[in-house]
Amino acid sequence: MPFKARYLVGAIALLLLVAVAPVVFVSLHAHNSGAIETDEEIVTLTFDDGPSPSSTLELLDLLDELKVPATFFITGSHAEDYPEIVAEAHSRGYQVANHGWNHKPLIHWGMKVPSEEVERTNLLIKRITGESSSLFRPPFLVGGLGLMRTLSARDIQIVGANASGLDWEEKDPTVIAQTVVSGVTPGSVILLHDGDGSTQESGRQASRQPTIEATKLLVNALRSQGYRFVPLSDLLD
Repeated sequence: MPFKARYLVGAIALLLLVAVAPVVFVSLHAHNSGAIETDEEIVTLTFDDGPSPSSTLELLDLLDELKVPATFFITGSHAEDYPEIVAEAHSRGYQVANHGWNHKPLIHWGMKVPSEEVERTNLLIKRITGESSSLFRPPFLVGGLGLMRTLSARDIQIVGANASGLDWEEKDPTVIAQTVVSGVTPGSVILLHDGDGSTQESGRQASRQPTIEATKLLVNALRSQGYRFVPLSDLLD
């Protein structure tokens, strides 16, 4: 290959690496922060994309019945429409955390868009619950350098997951539960959904009834294996 051609190919490869590296870094960081290293058979439940009027309150009743703690990573645009559901979750002792405003992949170099997504949602969380969130889960578990700088400047911790039920596409509760259980290890952060991040119309969110049914199945299955459910904050500590 002529020298100029080799130089051009190398330059293009370098540009691609520079462009992709921040996204890959955040994606891997988010995933790896999902499983907390521990010898204890403990796990934690987290739910994304809510609140949803068709699912979240029923899920809260189930969690109360099972006596299982959980963290809700809320989407700001949905929470703005249903602040009473967020307030109800908080009043029952469940942790409310930040999942951005519009469920966008925050793969930006700059801080402007990530800052708006993080700050706007945190201001709403504080207005509803009286407390800001120090935890953030990136939509789609990806982000760019701008997101990392935004979170670092605000001392907000990024939270991933390592045991997902894939319940945004799977509708069989048994399959959802089995998928979670098969991915669990000591210290796992379980990822499920009580809302629908694919729509900006809060009142038209897809039903998460299969997730609600799967939650009971997986809690019972993991408890039978000796696992205990703990709050996310306890696991991170």
